[in-house]
Amino acid sequence: EAGKIYVSTISQYQPTEKLQKAIVQTLLMPADPAHAELFSDKEAVLRGKPFLLGQVLDHDGKPIEWEWRANRYADYLLDNKLQKKAIKHGSAYYVEINMVKDHLEQREYQYAGLIRDAAKRYGLSEDLIFAVIKTESSFNPYAVSHAGAYGLMQVIPKTAGADVFNLVKNKPGIPTKEYLFDPANNIDTGAAYFYILKNRYLRDVKHPTSKHFSMISAYNGGTGGVLSTFDSDRKRAMNELNSLNPTQVYDALTTQHPKGEARRYLQKVLYFQKDFSEGNI
Repeated sequence: EAGKIYVSTISQYQPTEKLQKAIVQTLLMPADPAHAELFSDKEAVLRGKPFLLGQVLDHDGKPIEWEWRANRYADYLLDNKLQKKAIKHGSAYYVEINMVKDHLEQREYQYAGLIRDAAKRYGLSEDLIFAVIKTESSFNPYAVSHAGAYGLMQVIPKTAGADVFNLVKNKPGIPTKEYLFDPANNIDTGAAYFYILKNRYLRDVKHPTSKHFSMISAYNGGTGGVLSTFDSDRKRAMNELNSLNPTQVYDALTTQHPKGEARRYLQKVLYFQKDFSEGNI
């Protein structure tokens, strides 16, 4: 989000060689995450267009598409930008790579078609999906959270993923992380979960704007979190929510929701959604 990439190694044996290889693999990691080894020490398969092509320029201001240029830039970084910090057993070596100013817009553009299709498929606004992706992953299909959420829309397989397979796709089981690293699958799954929130879990919310606020909040903190903002009893909570106007619902969800993260989440998504709806896509 801040336009910086950190590549580091904690290897105490030949750290600069390890770091050099890691920098090259980062710069050339494929735009299609299906080709990347994200959870192993196997070497990445560097094929197809790099995900970061155009988002990072080398020390000559050139985009990095080929291995020779990535190697040359890695050597430059190690010679001029290598940093070191103490860790429990030795030192970590790392470099910081600056991205170009419009890196975010470049990533937004990559997924515009998939977002348009998913919005149409599930009766959602495109700007909502854009805003959720920007909030969740800053348009990084490789994103993984500490809670085990994957990809652009940060889908957790055993909760939202399971619901989508069960209630929308009529498939058994839960999506794999490989399935969710695919941008088309990920955006489809995240959008399908919004469809479930809108038409199943929050279908009794009467005012469309209140429902919109509730859906966004529930995407982050669950339907239970939304209802517990209003009452510990789910039925009374829904009645209370429906007795309020949308501004009061928004105020409650951003000040009284039991989770601080969910309070901030609703504010952030709506701020980005306004930005996207004004044509900044």
